[in-house]
Amino acid sequence: MKSPWVFLVAGSLLVAGCTPLPDGVTKEMMSTYDAAVASIGCDVITERHYLPLELQTGFSREQLIEMGRYRISKDAGLPIAGGGMRLYSGACEL
Repeated sequence: MKSPWVFLVAGSLLVAGCTPLPDGVTKEMMSTYDAAVASIGCDVITERHYLPLELQTGFSREQLIEMGRYRISKDAGLPIAGGGMRLYSGACEL
């Protein structure tokens, strides 16, 4: 008989994989975000990175930050020490 912990861990992994997109964000918007981040070198850290992303995508700073958090939650990005994130999806995929 399997331990109840096996089912608990499996269930939590399944739920973690189903993180919904941020409010008001579509799959197409995420693709646009990925392409824009790739065009600036895959790192989003400072104003120098955010301004071109805002111009390319038309997204607000808050939307860009939320999309970065979403990518990190989906293991498609990693936080950078001191702030910011590095994207690991789309053209930035390892």
